[in-house]
Amino acid sequence: MYSYFSDRARPNHPRDLAGHNCLVFKPSGDTWAFQSSRGLVHVEVLGRLTADDNHTLLQFARNGRGIAILPDYICRDALNAGELETLLPAFPPQDAWFKAYVPRRQQGVARIAALLDWLVSRLEEGTSPA
Repeated sequence: MYSYFSDRARPNHPRDLAGHNCLVFKPSGDTWAFQSSRGLVHVEVLGRLTADDNHTLLQFARNGRGIAILPDYICRDALNAGELETLLPAFPPQDAWFKAYVPRRQQGVARIAALLDWLVSRLEEGTSPA
């Protein structure tokens, strides 16, 4: 399997990503935000591939075609198998926020409350809601 870093230097800081082939999740866009001891660091990346499906980005990353920010539940197996590696551990990606919009008339419905509780528990565990 081809390694993306076989002929490239690994980034040491988020700003180094500007010179790399990045695999962009379309809903998140091509400006990536990372947490640091001094606050958020934003970097605009060049998207070699833009997709609206994280599994597509995972396959391209596995094949050494670029760097991606992927949810843990998507890439956990590839990381554990040594097919991917975590980059920039001192600069984790900005935390994602999720909102559930529930019509006021359904906020007290037991099945809606159960679904929201289940989603929260799955996201806190880091497992796929699917």
